[in-house]
Amino acid sequence: MAEILDNDYQFRGPGQEKLYPWDRWLDGQVWQIVWGEDYHTFTPGMRAAIYQAAKRRSLKVRTKVLDDSDVIADADYRAIPKIILQAYGEEEVMVKGNGYAYTPDEEFGGEG
Repeated sequence: MAEILDNDYQFRGPGQEKLYPWDRWLDGQVWQIVWGEDYHTFTPGMRAAIYQAAKRRSLKVRTKVLDDSDVIADADYRAIPKIILQAYGEEEVMVKGNGYAYTPDEEFGGEG
């Protein structure tokens, strides 16, 4: 139910502490973030936020949401979602094991 808050509510403004450490997560390394530890929103929404944060930094990012067979379960045997992510520059080219260069897909596991 909607409620009226006091007038002294503090909105987060520009330059204040960010909700997520985007500069660290988008540093080019492969990161795994875990729901309940690293983020607390719905996983599809978090994935969209990752793409937007990369776009604001003129980066591209590839992600993979681990499915139920890949995730660990909590004490109540519920799957805990995880997202794997890696940012890369617009012009960066990945090299496959066979030595052929390709530009990676937005999604892990895709073909170049």
